[in-house]
Amino acid sequence: MARFCSNCGAQLNDNAKFCPGCGTVAEAEQVMPPPQQQAPPPPQYQAPPPPQYQAPPPQQYQVPPPQYGAPPPKKGLPKNMLLIIIIAAAAVAAVLILVNVLGGKEEPKAEEPPPVIVEEDPVIEEEPPIQDLEPEYDPPTTGPFEYIGSIGDGMLRITDNGKLGFIDMEGNLIIEPVYDEAYNFREGLASVTIDDKIGYIDLTGNVVIPIEFFKGGGFLEGLAYASLGEGMGYIDKTGTFVIPGKYYKARDFSDGLARVQLDEKYGFIDTAGNEVIPLIYENIEVFHNGFAAFSVGDLWGVVDREGNEIVPPKYDSIDIFEEDRAVVTLYGKFGYIDTTGYEVVPPKYDDAYYFIEGRAYVELDSKIGFIDVTGEEVIPLIYTSGYDFAEGLALVIKDGKYGFIDHAGEVVIPLKFEKTSSAFVEGLVMVEVDGKQGYMDQTGTIVIPAKYDKAYSFCDGMAIVEIDEKVGYVDKNGNEVIPLIYEGAGAFDQGVAKVMLKDDKWGLIDNTGRLLVRVE
Repeated sequence: MARFCSNCGAQLNDNAKFCPGCGTVAEAEQVMPPPQQQAPPPPQYQAPPPPQYQAPPPQQYQVPPPQYGAPPPKKGLPKNMLLIIIIAAAAVAAVLILVNVLGGKEEPKAEEPPPVIVEEDPVIEEEPPIQDLEPEYDPPTTGPFEYIGSIGDGMLRITDNGKLGFIDMEGNLIIEPVYDEAYNFREGLASVTIDDKIGYIDLTGNVVIPIEFFKGGGFLEGLAYASLGEGMGYIDKTGTFVIPGKYYKARDFSDGLARVQLDEKYGFIDTAGNEVIPLIYENIEVFHNGFAAFSVGDLWGVVDREGNEIVPPKYDSIDIFEEDRAVVTLYGKFGYIDTTGYEVVPPKYDDAYYFIEGRAYVELDSKIGFIDVTGEEVIPLIYTSGYDFAEGLALVIKDGKYGFIDHAGEVVIPLKFEKTSSAFVEGLVMVEVDGKQGYMDQTGTIVIPAKYDKAYSFCDGMAIVEIDEKVGYVDKNGNEVIPLIYEGAGAFDQGVAKVMLKDDKWGLIDNTGRLLVRVE
């Protein structure tokens, strides 16, 4: 009669002591299949029924050890155990394949390298570099020119092939060079010449006053002197004579007055043509600070704007008034008068100059010093040479050494330098050390090293410097903002300067060095 395992129901051999399927001790007296209700498992082991078996993860699976000192299993596995292992291995393989397909576990976001934009400086994000903001400029198309003049009403005269025209401050050719002569724009108009006749053009190049005059000056105070061939008068901006052309000579208006000459006598007229100072003088200078010197014979006096004679003609010469003082000379000596004609300093010096900053440079017996407006020698005449005050300091020279003093005569910068320029300009002055030139400030500190063959005064924040006959520009910090590559250069004015590279041809640059007009 067949035998069956009371635990798992597997058929047993007649002589089997253990169930080959679950290892349960065989019961010899059992002769029929086990009842549907499973026998209780041994106390130490409970084998799950095959249909409900779930394979554990590969790393945790272990074959259950034999119980109760059972002998080791025979070689080879029972069929149902082999099936379980195959199923488990297949599950593990499926998991591994799925992992490989999906690229493994996703790394936590915190460990991922951040996007590049996160690493950027937020300030750079908001304010891109300057070169990204600046437009790219096209290279200039004008020039070079034989000559570039000074600025007048935002325009510069140029000469090309012997003819004159105008460019603007960006280097654009505004008025073609077609004129034989041209002068700076003043009050929106410029006088131009063709075939010895003069007319006037506006800032766009339109001829607004016909080119028909024999003489003509620039406009000032709305009027310009002009002549159609007989006498000199004054025209307005329509070209109409508002003061008849009856004078032999005429000058520009200044402070409402213009000097005119008739029958070899000089006087002044106002803008209405009234002769406010009679034409009775053999010679009279233009007004400056409200006064004009005139001469009778070889002697000079002074009149005011109303024609009042302030100083009778008694001096050999009278200079212009500055700070209410004028230099006068008599018998080869220099002194000072005030605006009332009072002789503040009798003529006694060998030389004398204008008052500037309340001080005047005077010389006696080859020594120089300074006086104040009362004539007192506030700085003793002990120096061999010097120069006027500028920006609070004055150059003085003694025993061949250069230094600077203040208004009280105190030495601010010791007299120890080989050479300096004559005055401080924009807070700096050229200084020479061991044959090379640089710049120092008003404390005497050399702030731009003395390494240049030549160094010129600052103007508009820039200064021309030279090495090996090549010139460029430095700023006040000593930066060579424009390389030393040019053969010639002019001072900066309103942010532009003319430069020459070769062959006496001139271009124009701005204060960054950008070419506005070609140099070659």
